[in-house]
Amino acid sequence: MNVIVTGTASYDIVGSRYTFWRTFITSNEYEGIPNPTNADVNALLEKFGLEKFMGNYRYNRVIGTVESIGLSETPNFVWHNPNSVSFNVTAIYRERTNDVGGNERISQVFEIRLYRTAVGAEWNNMISTARDRTVLK
Repeated sequence: MNVIVTGTASYDIVGSRYTFWRTFITSNEYEGIPNPTNADVNALLEKFGLEKFMGNYRYNRVIGTVESIGLSETPNFVWHNPNSVSFNVTAIYRERTNDVGGNERISQVFEIRLYRTAVGAEWNNMISTARDRTVLK
């Protein structure tokens, strides 16, 4: 298995020479391990449930049903190692804003991190973190 590491190298200018300072890694990708697809997200929703995807707090503020949930327009896949990947999903739903009937239709981005025990094994755990929230009309 090959790891493709992308990033930038930084150099200092000392007089008329360039001196290497350090590298900044921006992402890792593993050849032969595909990124999760929308079909995978749907299967994970069935396995873990909507509450685990959204987190207890956000899930309990949903009014009605979630209109849609799937990979974000820019999922930002980050492979931490061959058995753990993070990416963004976006959910559109109506959220309760107070206890006297206030609500808003929102688009909420969640960063999902999946875990498994071995390459090729099923995902056996996940963590969800709420990120960007946009109020929709």
